[in-house]
Formats: sequence, C-alpha cells, structure tokens
Amino acid sequence: MKPKLAWVLPAELWTEREITRADRHVLTRFGDSHEIVRFAQTAERHQVLLKVPVAELWPTDGREFDIVVAAEEAVLTRWARARRVYTINAKGVFRHKADRLDAEEYPFLDAHIFNQLSPQKSETFYFTPYGTQTLFTGAGPLDAFGHRNAFDYRELEQRDPNLRVIAILGGSAAYGVDCIQEDTFPQRLEVLLNSACAERGSALRFRCVTFAQPGLVVLEQTIRYVLFCHRLRPEIVIGHDGWNDLVHGMVCDPFLLTRHEMCYRVNLEDWAQLLHHRETVPLNSTRNPARAVNLPGPVIEAYLSRKLMLKRVVEGNGGAFVAGFQPALFSKEARSANEALALETGRHRNHPAFAEIFDRHLPTVFSKTSEAMSRRFDFPHIDFSREFSRYGVGADLIYDRVHTAPEGERVIAEVYAQFILRHHTETATAPVPVEGFR
Repeated sequence: MKPKLAWVLPAELWTEREITRADRHVLTRFGDSHEIVRFAQTAERHQVLLKVPVAELWPTDGREFDIVVAAEEAVLTRWARARRVYTINAKGVFRHKADRLDAEEYPFLDAHIFNQLSPQKSETFYFTPYGTQTLFTGAGPLDAFGHRNAFDYRELEQRDPNLRVIAILGGSAAYGVDCIQEDTFPQRLEVLLNSACAERGSALRFRCVTFAQPGLVVLEQTIRYVLFCHRLRPEIVIGHDGWNDLVHGMVCDPFLLTRHEMCYRVNLEDWAQLLHHRETVPLNSTRNPARAVNLPGPVIEAYLSRKLMLKRVVEGNGGAFVAGFQPALFSKEARSANEALALETGRHRNHPAFAEIFDRHLPTVFSKTSEAMSRRFDFPHIDFSREFSRYGVGADLIYDRVHTAPEGERVIAEVYAQFILRHHTETATAPVPVEGFR
C-alpha cells in the first residue's frame, strides 16, 4: 500500500495552464511512489478543471499523510505534522520546507567532497576548484554537479553510431530557471528532433545533455566543456548565452576585460576579498548603484571573442558549435500583460544595485551585440533577441528580465530544432517541418 500525499491546491484559482502544470509536476515526481489525494477550498472548480476527484479542505495537522504539498504557505502551519512538507508555486517548482537539503531531496548531496562542504541548501552558489557550482532543487532531477540531467552523462561516451549527443552550455537562461524539467528547451528540443527523424524514417536519434548553470559566463562554459565533454565528445554543442557576459562585462575589472578579454562574475570579487582578508580594497561588485566601468565596445568584443574561442575548442574535439544569443524582456517591444508587469515590478528584486545597468545600458548593449554578431560571425548562428522581437502581446514568452517562460522555451526549442535539422543532419538535404514551426 502506497503512502499518502496531500496535494492542497490554491484557494484562489490559478490559470488553467498554471494549475495543470503544477498538478503534472506533482504526478511526475510523486505519482509512482504515493497515493495522491487532492484538496481545495474550491474543490468543485478544481475538479472541473483537472477532471479528477478533489476533496473539500478540512482541518487536520497532516499526520495521516507522508507528504503534504501546498500551493500556499499558510496551509503548512495547519498540516505541519506530515513527515515532509513542500510548497509549490504557479510555475510548478517545489520548495522543501527544511533548513537543509537531505539525500531524499538531492541524492548526490554527499557524492563528492565539494558537495559535502557546500551549504547543502537550494538556490546557492558554492566553491569548487574549477569555478562555482549551483544547486537549484525542486524543478526536476539534478546530477552530482547540479546540472539538469536525470542520467549519468558518461553512459553516453560509448554510444550507437546513430545517436547524436547535443551538449547545452550557458547560464540561467539555458538552465531554465523557474521552469520544470519537461518545459525546458533542451527537453523539448530532444523530443522535436527525435519526432522529426522518426517521421522521415531516419535512423538518427538525439540526446540532449545540459551543462548549463546559473551565472556562467562564456569562459566558465569553456571550462565546463573541458571538464565534462572531453570524453563525451558531443556531436553538437549549443552555447545559449549573452546576458551574463554583457552585464558583468560592464562592471568587472577594466584591465582584465579590455586587455585580456577576461569577463567574470563580479560577486567573485567578494569571495577573493573574504578569502584574503582584504577589506580595504574597493570592489566594483559592492557599488550601489552598480556603475558601468567599461564601454560597450570592449564588453561586446570580449563576449564574441570568447564565444569564437569556445567554437574552436568544440570543433577541435570533433563537434559542431551552434552559437545562440539569448533573448531578454526588452527584445519584445509588444509585451504581454505578464511581461509588462514583470518589467514594472519584480525586475530588480534580486539585484537592485543593477537597476541602472538593466534599464539604461543593457538594451543598447544587446542591440549593438546583435549587430556585431552579424558582422563578426561568418557562420550560421541564431539571434534569439531578434527572434523574440517578432512576437506580440499575445505571446507570453518571458517570466522576468531574462528568464523565459515555458512558451518561450518552446519557441527556443523549435528554432534550434529547425536549425539543427537544416545544418547538422547527414540525411535529407532540406529541413523537415516540425509541428509548431512558424
């Protein structure tokens, strides 16, 4: 007999898309191991929407349930006697209500020494010898390095000749922050490519492996490639990036950026200061508000030069490099209601010191980067900033300043799929239409 899980739906009805996404993620994560019982104060409305039984919410302390998942934090104060309690938001992302992670929440918590030394909390950055590592639990499976892989990527080193591996590199936009696993563009891309190959009778199959993590600049992506792909040798590597290099490039050390094209995340200045007890040295990272100390030209040059360097590294290892320039909220002039709200409200809540950078400088730098990429790159590439500019108020593509919503992830997956089918398959000379392409 399976243990019971109480899924307490929101008192206020979310949109149909939000509630079905959250319900789907509860089923994906716990459906095999638990008997799921749904509750709501508005049970009848939710029952009509989900087409499954939903019970009226009754007072309980939760002790009869192994797990309680609630859409509202207040519910958990009444259901706190369950063995484990979670909140889930309208994006479908779980948050385990505990001070620290455990092996049930993240099975690789003690897999290696730097996981053991980490804070062992979600949404944290921590030290490794090869750069920082991040851990964002609650949106889907993670591997021992915090990447969004539900399998051991090394199993693909010896693979069928018809299997093509696609490695995804990038920062939080490539990672899919605030999107559950099945909604991210790498997952969608794999499905689209395999469906297209099956429809045309091709023996080719594709598997997407992601090595993206929040915050990474292109130099760090290159290190990731060296660390994880030297034996894997993916046939295709997608570099989906731009935001981190351009934001940090504007505020990082001018000597390193302009003379050596070394862009870095400015918060690493704080780490160096703490490590070496150099509190008297002024930091670019602690200015409030943050101030641009580098002109757009050197910032863009450093970004494009490092992206070309990564391309050479990938090609030297036998792979094909797909250069993607990520979109941002200002890529769309005609915004949906949710996008307009994101622009006016929560846009700076995590980085208030960067408000002027985001508002005043970054739209211009993005535009100049698009122009420079068209001039510098003499090979096919994808400018998603321009791709997203084609969409109007009816397309809800972006959650906040830079992170794409599930619909935006769908668009990105479709564009990459069309590109790969056109340029990187050995059969058929023309691209095969994939349902949903414009």
